[in-house]
Amino acid sequence: MLLTKRNITEKGLTLIECLVGMMVIAIIISAITPPLLIAFATRVQNYKASQAMKIAQGEIERVRLLVEKGKYQAGWTRGLPPQMPLNDFDYLGVGAPITTTPNGPCPLTNVQGDANPRTTWCSVDINGDGQWDLGVQTFRTPPFTTRGNPRTDEYPYGMPIAFVMTVRVYTRAALESGNLNKPPGNFPRDKTVSLGMTAGESLTLPLVNRSEIIVRSDLNISRELYCELDNKINNLLTSCY
Repeated sequence: MLLTKRNITEKGLTLIECLVGMMVIAIIISAITPPLLIAFATRVQNYKASQAMKIAQGEIERVRLLVEKGKYQAGWTRGLPPQMPLNDFDYLGVGAPITTTPNGPCPLTNVQGDANPRTTWCSVDINGDGQWDLGVQTFRTPPFTTRGNPRTDEYPYGMPIAFVMTVRVYTRAALESGNLNKPPGNFPRDKTVSLGMTAGESLTLPLVNRSEIIVRSDLNISRELYCELDNKINNLLTSCY
């Protein structure tokens, strides 16, 4: 009797029971895999968006500091973004890059003057693997002057120390896809794309699109310059005098 009980308790699983168990495990794995992949993709996308915002802010502060220094010796504008190929202050008038290869790592130099911001952009490697991950497009409006003729010793005519600067940061996939050759004006000001972005949107929109007023702050006309630029980009009618 004892031998019979031992034989019963030492029996293993049948082949059918093993197959059923494997099927249950497969069903569980198939059920949890898609949410895990989505969570991972969202985390990667949010990391890129976070890095893109830091890059955009860093580029704005770099240019602002360059203007604030007031050291306008020959060649100082090499650190500024390229000037928009327009005659007005339509800061949305520049479309996305039309080239798929960066001009070098950020920040770029020697891009002032009439350089085309649609063909002049730089790259950033955010994970240190030697391959660039984000592309940065920057440009600025023409130099802005107030009414009348300001003192040339304070604000030399045509000196780019009052302008609107735009920074757009794209993913590598977006720039290499060729889907960014859009007409001007498609990107709203101060737009950041991160959560909930689909694969299609990621190939047509910049992760970050910021436009900032850059004005040297220690001049007698600094407030007037800032006010008039703010009126222009926000379509305001506030008196600046």
